[in-house]
Amino acid sequence: MPPLRKSWRKQKNHHRIHAPAGTLATVAVSKYADGLPLYRIEKELARVGVDIQRTTLANWMIKTAELLSPIYLAMRRTLLKEQVIHGDETTLQVLKEPGKKAQSKSYLWAYSNPEQSTTTVVLFEYQPARGHAYPKAFLDNYEGTIMTDGYSAWRMLEKVTHLGCWGHARRKFKDALDLSPKKAGQAKQALSYIQKLYAIEKKALSLSMAERYTLREKESIPILTSFHGWLDKAAAKLLPQEPDGENGLLCAQTMALP
Repeated sequence: MPPLRKSWRKQKNHHRIHAPAGTLATVAVSKYADGLPLYRIEKELARVGVDIQRTTLANWMIKTAELLSPIYLAMRRTLLKEQVIHGDETTLQVLKEPGKKAQSKSYLWAYSNPEQSTTTVVLFEYQPARGHAYPKAFLDNYEGTIMTDGYSAWRMLEKVTHLGCWGHARRKFKDALDLSPKKAGQAKQALSYIQKLYAIEKKALSLSMAERYTLREKESIPILTSFHGWLDKAAAKLLPQEPDGENGLLCAQTMALP
């Protein structure tokens, strides 16, 4: 870790962060990239003779976020110019949050551009809940294409083209197959369709966007058309409480439209 200035405690200008940039970067990477809680970072510093309380470390991170906010906003502007945006949300527990119990769920909403983009952008936005208003506000009238897991808060977005995630659809069928005593049945058939699509995507990894499009038109669409027909027939035979019918078929039907 870069050396601390001995005078950092004496500086009173609240617009400045009283530590070298390298130290702040090290703490930020340790906490947010490596997942180390501040109390562990506090102990690591103490072992090398640096006595900094975790409250100070927390204040450093707050101020660092404030100073980096122009970069965050610039990255957001870059992201909103993309033709495709990936979105997801995950739970986050926040302690001592005003108006909420410590056991209640909060959320990190994640946004990124495709891996083929020239500039990688991955942004996280904290929100106290999981409602539609949060991605709507973040995307700010975005009119491109968005890929998500199909959760209703995303699907309610207007003026965008919605793409579904095959990983999420596959997961439901895999769960159903795991519950099957014979490890067979409709879930296995659905997984075989998806596996064929995965094989095509593996071939497409090294291709250009135009070549990938041509490959999908030639090989993926016939599989999707067949899969969609199979899904319609399978859904009609399943009861809502059956594992296959609970989420997987509905999710996959949305994604397998010809």
